[in-house]
Parts: sequence; structure tokens; C-alpha cells
Amino acid sequence: MPRYDFDLFTIGAGSGGVRASRFAAGFGARVAIAEERYLGGTCVNVGCIPKKLYSYASHVREEIHLAAGFGWSATHTGFDLAELVANKNREILRLNGIYRRMLEASGVKILEERATLVDAHTVEAGGKRYTAGHILVATGGWPVKPAIPGADLTITSNEAFFLDALPARVLVVGGGYIALEFASIFNGMGADSNLIYRGPNILRTFDREFGGMLADEMRKKGVTFTLNTDIRQSRAAATACAQPSRTARHSRPIAYSTRRAARRTRAISACKPPGSSSTQKAPLRSMLIRKPRCRRFTRSAT
Repeated sequence: MPRYDFDLFTIGAGSGGVRASRFAAGFGARVAIAEERYLGGTCVNVGCIPKKLYSYASHVREEIHLAAGFGWSATHTGFDLAELVANKNREILRLNGIYRRMLEASGVKILEERATLVDAHTVEAGGKRYTAGHILVATGGWPVKPAIPGADLTITSNEAFFLDALPARVLVVGGGYIALEFASIFNGMGADSNLIYRGPNILRTFDREFGGMLADEMRKKGVTFTLNTDIRQSRAAATACAQPSRTARHSRPIAYSTRRAARRTRAISACKPPGSSSTQKAPLRSMLIRKPRCRRFTRSAT
């Protein structure tokens, strides 16, 4: 009898967890992976893939405008965000299926359950306990909102991919590349796009000249910037109060793209924390795991 149910049990089926599980199974390990939400993690569901689709969509309006200069007769007849969301969802479902087939083809057992650690060699998922020689926690991270009054009235980049209509005005809070991407996307789609950031320079970890040049180009496109300013509170009457002595009024949503933190709950879990809304999707952080050295497993006799 084998000592454990599995050689490797992975909590979290994002890019890191899926790849580690597939590689381990390829070396002969008995592997299980638990995921409560959907396969593919941040990149596939609320990261790289939908962001690219939204970015492509946001470019079309300008391309239609420029088409006349190349002899094309084109007219902008309107933008339907709900249609884009539906098409995006279909594409992501297709990619989810690819991840599932890759895991199944590798011999990985998929548990579509929330998983928590019990001890160093035991995981509980779906009311059942499983033992494993190694447990890999690849749960990623979660968007962080500041602890201010009215934070519950705002959204993060997670929910931005599931809006059912394009808002007339958007306030994006943050100065990193995710904030800049969403400010540009909403602007390209036709919303009045505004970005507020607590520091003097966007992309502060990048080259200073690059950040300044990008801000200038975004302003030319119509994005407005409010720098050296913090959000103090958010109100239901669609008012965002900023410090110092500045008040910016915007229609919802106010979208936070400030930072992300490793997902830590009382028990380390594969998916959403208790009480989170169903509209909040996958974490935004890449898998917090180190690249392991591969070694070949010998299957235990069953």
C-alpha cells in the first residue's frame, strides 16, 4: 500500500499549479489538483487573455476614424460592451476546456472543490481528506482595496471584466501598468476615463522618462491624470473624495488597481475566501511558488 494517496497535491489550478502538476505527473508522480473556480487562473480568466481582447476592442474606434485616410468608408455605429463580455466568456470557456484536457491527458486527478490544509501531508477538499507526500500551494493573490469608507462601492480589475454596460465615466485608482491598461481600455471604448494616483509619477518602478512619455501620450488620447492625490472615501452618490482638498465626482465604477497581496486565510485555500461575491473572479497575482528541481518518481504499487 502506498504511504499517501498522492505524491503531489496542488491547491490552485492557475498557470503555475497546472504546469507543476502536469510536469510532476509526466515524471511518474500520482498527482491531484484542487480548484474551486475555474481552470487557468488569473491569466486565462481575469488577466492576460481578457485584457488583450478588451485592448483589441478599444483600438477599433480609432482605427475606424483613421480608415478614411486609407480610402475606406467606415462609420462608427456604437459599441456594445455586453456583446464583448459574452464573446470573451465563450473564448475563456474554450481555454478552460484546453486546460482540463491537458491535465486529464497527463493523468492528474481534478477536484473541483475548495481545498484547505489540515497538516503537512493532509488536505481537505469537498468534505473529504487526502494525504500527499508533497503539497504545493499555488493559490496566487487577490486585489487589495484600501480601508476607506465606501470601499465596498468600488470594483477591482476582476469585476471590470464582467460589467454589463459601459459606464459613462470611470475613475481608475493606481499608477501601475494594470491601472494604465484599464484607463486606456475604457477611454478607447468611449468612456470618460480618469486616473488618480498618490505619487508624482506613474510606473514608478520603470524608467522615469518612459512613464512621463506614456502619460503624455495617454493625455493626447483623452485620459486625464490627477497625481499626488489619495482617495479618502467613496460615496453611493458616485462621489470620490480625494486628498488634499480635491473632490472628483464620477459615475461608477471606481476601479482599484493599486496592489495585490498573497491570499492568506485561516486555512490556505485554492479559491475564493468565504463570503466573497460571485462576481469576483480569479486572483490577479502570478503563482507564488518557486521553480522546483525535477526528479523522477517511482509509482508505488497499488
